[in-house]
Amino acid sequence: MLAGLLVASLLPTVALAAPQQDAAYDAAVEDLRPLVADALALNAQRTFLSENGAVLFLEDEAADPGIAANALLPSAYTAPYTSVKDQGSTGSCWAFGAVASLESARMVQQGISSAGGNELDWSEAQLAYGAFNGQTNDGTLEGCELTTSDNDHMISDEDRYGFDQGGNWMAASAALAAGRGLSNETDVPFNADDRDAMAAAAAANYNLSRVRLDYSKGLPEIAPFVRVNADGTVDRDWKEEALDATKQAIFDTGAVSVLYYADDPGSPYYHAGLENADSESGEGEAVDLNETADSDALASPNALSGAVALDSGVSASLDSDTSSEISALDVSADPYASADASDPDAPQAVLPQNYWIHDSDEQGFTTNHVVTIIGWDDTYSRWNFAIELYDEDGDERFYDSEIAQVARDDDGVSWIVPRIDGAWIIKNSWGETVESSSGETMAMGDGGLFRFSYCEKTLAQPAVMVPDEAPNDQPSYDETYQYDAIMSQQLWQPDVQFSGANVFTASDNQTLDAVGVWVPDDDIEVFIDVRVGLTDPTNPESAEPACSFHQSVECWGWYTIDLPQTVAVDAGQTFSVVVSLLDGDGDRSVPVEAALSLNDDPGFPSMRVYAASGESFLKATGSSVDEEGWVDCQDMGMELGNVCVKAFATERPVDPEEPEDPEEPTEPEDPESPEDPVAPEDPEAPDMPDDSKAPSPEAQSNSRADAAAAASRTSLARTNDPLASAAGTLACVATLSVVACAVGAARLRR
Repeated sequence: MLAGLLVASLLPTVALAAPQQDAAYDAAVEDLRPLVADALALNAQRTFLSENGAVLFLEDEAADPGIAANALLPSAYTAPYTSVKDQGSTGSCWAFGAVASLESARMVQQGISSAGGNELDWSEAQLAYGAFNGQTNDGTLEGCELTTSDNDHMISDEDRYGFDQGGNWMAASAALAAGRGLSNETDVPFNADDRDAMAAAAAANYNLSRVRLDYSKGLPEIAPFVRVNADGTVDRDWKEEALDATKQAIFDTGAVSVLYYADDPGSPYYHAGLENADSESGEGEAVDLNETADSDALASPNALSGAVALDSGVSASLDSDTSSEISALDVSADPYASADASDPDAPQAVLPQNYWIHDSDEQGFTTNHVVTIIGWDDTYSRWNFAIELYDEDGDERFYDSEIAQVARDDDGVSWIVPRIDGAWIIKNSWGETVESSSGETMAMGDGGLFRFSYCEKTLAQPAVMVPDEAPNDQPSYDETYQYDAIMSQQLWQPDVQFSGANVFTASDNQTLDAVGVWVPDDDIEVFIDVRVGLTDPTNPESAEPACSFHQSVECWGWYTIDLPQTVAVDAGQTFSVVVSLLDGDGDRSVPVEAALSLNDDPGFPSMRVYAASGESFLKATGSSVDEEGWVDCQDMGMELGNVCVKAFATERPVDPEEPEDPEEPTEPEDPESPEDPVAPEDPEAPDMPDDSKAPSPEAQSNSRADAAAAASRTSLARTNDPLASAAGTLACVATLSVVACAVGAARLRR
């Protein structure tokens, strides 16, 4: 590990105290166990696994779309973004989507307005490997996996290293929050053709974190899932009012990661677009993407070029009747543009850059691929997504009337078009060319970019991921105290107040500056209580609060939350972080690592969780349960890991020793005789402080990178020793059957 890089402490799995055996404690365990089991069952009821392996969440059909948007949003905007990457034959699209969002957010932080450049290039390979593999004692693929409590990870059954296993922004957040990235692409290069070499580089740089995750948040669903049908298909709503929340996130922080259903390039969902002969721009003339009706609109100067952008006013009457008449259209006969026949290396065809699934509910599509939304254009005509109502056999195509409607041209030809104008600008991870199932090579849209209609109903889990603003290799914190490294589940029951806590032991004289916590729902008040110097390490509240506060969180996700005042801890002191999440109904929940069985197919990954007694604790109060004390998670007799809350600390300078008080001068004694006067003794010089014990100005100005280097050496020496890592009593090494392709933490929507 290089000097100055963030160190995620690997805490030994040592039980801090023997499990309590008294009758009152046993009664508390028995009372809490069914509450936890019922809470996990509620999660399972609201979570489903699609046939392609995506873990998705059902929402209330009347759910609030979430955060409000700024009324001053421009009609078109493209956030800064990095170059288009190629995931090759791997299933790591989720890692590419997460890293693309983080890179874009970093560019926004630093005022970089480039589009498609290489100013930043962070490693997707390290992220994918860290999510599906634990750290080994020697940093090699052949080493023994450490059994420390924060070495949790998903298990891939698709391939040895997990590069073919699906995931999503929550899987990425869990790995990054645990300190497994971000590193540079040059540290761990992505090489789909040599996975052993890619994995070896990732293992050697497992905890290399040049930039830490500050927060990630899930945005309001544009097309929430509301029911799973008996045949396995799904029904979804489409919420136009949620579009602005995604736009606001792109405008404020950068690109948004999102799932959608990607069909074969030969499918009818890739649209060539129709040119309107009566367009104000002239027959067949393309309007530049960056020219909008709003003179104040903001758009990247390097946004997509050569796009057919038609006047939106000509089809404004389509918002009512599905048989609305429209102006005559100049229809392209071939949906795929021809390639340059003179160039033998050129793609065989150009894949249209417009994608829209017009029959999502009828076909029951879910999701299977992650991309990144880098911008939007409200003026992009719906006619770019048009498809004829009747197929080549004369049969009428299905269409979802919530997002699509039928219109006829002057020649009587009927078309299926989206209900509104507008498009998302999408960055994909398939490179600049893509191969169809028939083996045909096609150029991927516009240099790897393409567009979704606003009426795309297969979108799911839009999310932003934002890095810490600290410069690369200069972390904001010197040490991370943690036991969790996978996605959380939510312990929630109506009329029950859950609380959770982690107990840590300080490795040095430090200040606690912030906490990291999973928030599994929207509009939550996060309550945090930090206590130092516990008199009973099995009771997280056995010390006076050193810092108690609460903070509102608008969207679900993982967050770094600053303490309102820092808290000093001394080396060897035990301290606790107590957490509870208050919802709008007055109930409190807790984020924990837990099993969520959704499918018995062995092809889906499980979770490997290491946990020990004395680390994480739960308690519950409320109308349905008597007042009970704290219960160790490992005494619950079920597949529970740890409470999902971390603490971030920085080294505390040692105060110089106080100088001793100078001795008082000795008073002269009375002379015995006038002839023999006695002179007074000189007073002793006061003791001066030892300069060697006081920090020099240079030492006081040392960067955090130097402090982190020392922490790196200390933590690695302490935790990479296989004897040290096995010194404690391992209370639980659970394989939790949480499954995923687009892997998801259980999110209870009420």
